[in-house]
Amino acid sequence: MKLLVILILALFCSVGIALLVKEDPGYFLVTVGQVTLETIVAVLLVLALAAFVVLYKLVRYSMQLAELPKNTRKANDRRRLHKAHRLLSTGMEQLAEGKWTSAEKTLVKSAAYNDTPALSYIGAAKAAQHLGDEAKRDKLLQLATPQDGQVNVAVGLTQAELQMETGQLDRATQSLENLRLQSPKHPQVLKRLMECRLEAKDWQGLWRILPDLKKRGVLKGAEMTALETQVYHELLAEAAKADSIEVLQKAWKNTPAALRRDVDLVVDYAGYLEGHGAGDRAEQHIRKALDHDWDPKIVLAYGEINRANAETQLKFAEGWLQSHPKDPDLLLSLGRIARRNHQWQKARQYYEQSISVRPAPDAYQELGSLLDQLEEPQKARDSYRNGMRLLTGKELASTSNVLDAADPEATEKLERNSAPADGASQ
Repeated sequence: MKLLVILILALFCSVGIALLVKEDPGYFLVTVGQVTLETIVAVLLVLALAAFVVLYKLVRYSMQLAELPKNTRKANDRRRLHKAHRLLSTGMEQLAEGKWTSAEKTLVKSAAYNDTPALSYIGAAKAAQHLGDEAKRDKLLQLATPQDGQVNVAVGLTQAELQMETGQLDRATQSLENLRLQSPKHPQVLKRLMECRLEAKDWQGLWRILPDLKKRGVLKGAEMTALETQVYHELLAEAAKADSIEVLQKAWKNTPAALRRDVDLVVDYAGYLEGHGAGDRAEQHIRKALDHDWDPKIVLAYGEINRANAETQLKFAEGWLQSHPKDPDLLLSLGRIARRNHQWQKARQYYEQSISVRPAPDAYQELGSLLDQLEEPQKARDSYRNGMRLLTGKELASTSNVLDAADPEATEKLERNSAPADGASQ
């Protein structure tokens, strides 16, 4: 359309000029020295236009000739970039298909044609790892490291991931720590470092990065709480292995206040205290926890604590019956404490009350063990059998024989036999 308009305008101009020349062709005379040029205006215009076109073409061809090296370089760059993309695409396809040898060669070749070869070298390093050549993998990753800091993060993360895949957790940790020095706020670096330390069970190392994990939002909500709980749980377990109870108490003190109310941590700490011969401290710890949170796990843990004065422990536990009269876990714990206090009849009553509220394998096991001790083998077998039925999901047998009153003579005999032990313990 544009060309048509130009042609029409040119036609009109030509007709107009022709009409003007017809009426008055004009006259043009130029004398230069002994040379005289004489013509009409129309011829002069045609000659001038022709001269302009020739001059324009000469100038344009001269400019194109001057830009020829630059244009040649651009054309070569385009061909090289096209080849780099083609080789990279082929290499990545081979990598995805598991053709490790071909992928490595193709990707290394593509790097030679690419101005930013990091991606090619990273892919080649992955192929080298699958071929079992870790030295070549590291060399390729080193080649992939340019001056661009952001690309260094990508290379460093890839290197750490490949090292983790081959079980080189120490090297992966060191790689990530070096990367963290360069990019301390990078969330992906922190996440990989967290995963590496988790796999290595490096709880001290995880404890050191917990604030940054929370601050950078690497984990949020329940996931962050779960990780913190796991870390402090493991730190407490490590402290429990020390010979000094002071180390254990310090680890508990360093645990955040919110986590010191976690049920599992409360129970574990009590068990660790008892393991260090501090049964009284463990009992006080559990009792204090129950004042804040009446939890079945803590209640059962109280029954497992072996305090030096079991009679005092029993009185504390019986005091809770006023507010929790039908708590099966409390009744089971009372039975265990009473049994340690050699109060066989009371222990049996508490076991049976616990079973009447909620039959449970643990309660049947404890009752069966006590009945064996009371020399009531048939009732003991019935109790064990009911416990096994609960574990296997079968219907309970009749419990009337199990929950009959204790044989007074057997109980009295057992108490007489245990009297010297009582005296020794006191």
